[in-house]
Amino acid sequence: MYWTELSFRSHVVVFAVDLKSEKIFLTNSIFWQATTLIDTSDKTKTIEFRPAVELTELSDDIKKREKAENFISSFLVKKIAFGRNISDLIFAHKTLLRNISALFELYTDTWHYDAWTEVQLVDVFKTVLECAEILVGFDLPEKLEGIPDAEIKYLFSFDFWARKTDWSYEEVSNFVAQAPLKAILPLLLDKLQYFSDLILNANYYWFYKDVTYLKLVHQTVIPSCREHDKIIRVNYDSINFKNKESFSAYLDEIRTNQSK
Repeated sequence: MYWTELSFRSHVVVFAVDLKSEKIFLTNSIFWQATTLIDTSDKTKTIEFRPAVELTELSDDIKKREKAENFISSFLVKKIAFGRNISDLIFAHKTLLRNISALFELYTDTWHYDAWTEVQLVDVFKTVLECAEILVGFDLPEKLEGIPDAEIKYLFSFDFWARKTDWSYEEVSNFVAQAPLKAILPLLLDKLQYFSDLILNANYYWFYKDVTYLKLVHQTVIPSCREHDKIIRVNYDSINFKNKESFSAYLDEIRTNQSK
């Protein structure tokens, strides 16, 4: 619990050094691993480290290789340190799960309504951009279909898409919104599923930390489709995103597993 509480507020990275090879190993932010290891058993807990940085192509120049490997390792640590904090990630995850039917309604409507009328669910569009920046921002691919290279840095900016529409600062046309939505949504759905899996894998921790969040995750079904032609046909009736399994039974299963 100590590590989870500490790393919830500030990213914590664990280092290990192989004294024989002098290779440095480090973890990602330890929070998610730590939550999965908490239970009532006395079993040995182990954590997973990232592979050591090894630049074999520089093997003939030991000093140059070590300098380059240390630079990359320090860069990885800085990337983790300056990444989104856990509370921001959880907030974005919760927000989108609570509005998942509206997310698909927005996507479908953007193509079904006249291209040169305004996005009907503009607040949902803003929320998608804001939450996607938190969940996806650091993991964008170098190229995005339908998004010119010069516009990728503005992908999550509502103001940019409003200026591109050129009507006002408050509206975006369906035609303009299509490009960012088509680029963002498959990536965003992958991230939603990724964090939902993390929560369910650490169900004992969340049972005591935030059972309402655990219930939200357990009860929300994230569609598996990632292709535009399939996403656009998802029935966005809220009932289609509800897990039919009993949450009470799920909690009983958690209690039973921990009592063994």
